[in-house]
Amino acid sequence: MMRHHAHPALALAMTGSLLFWSCTSYKRVEPHRVSTEDEVRVTMVDGRQVELTDVRVISDTLQGVREDGEDASFPVDDLEMLEAKGYDGWKTAGLVLGVGAALLGVAFLTFLIVCDEGTFGPDC
Repeated sequence: MMRHHAHPALALAMTGSLLFWSCTSYKRVEPHRVSTEDEVRVTMVDGRQVELTDVRVISDTLQGVREDGEDASFPVDDLEMLEAKGYDGWKTAGLVLGVGAALLGVAFLTFLIVCDEGTFGPDC
């Protein structure tokens, strides 16, 4: 019988990508606290939203670069909310514990199946 084994590097890459994408969230910030390294979501008074990078506040204007690469600027007075993307420790802990629990469950089920087939002998 031919057995297929998952490549450990692939599993590590998938876990890493889950950690990277799943452990972030947006947190509200004041315009004067935003930095050029931040990825921000801007909500305007009229409800429109736009995501920006390379953000800075000059005088009373928020400036940055849209996802399509175009420059954008908005008067600070027109902003309803400004949120910066950052890592979320609770999401990270939840993901790590969830993945760990799932792996333990799979290992336990595998053990039960192998023991049921008598692979380890009658005292398994």
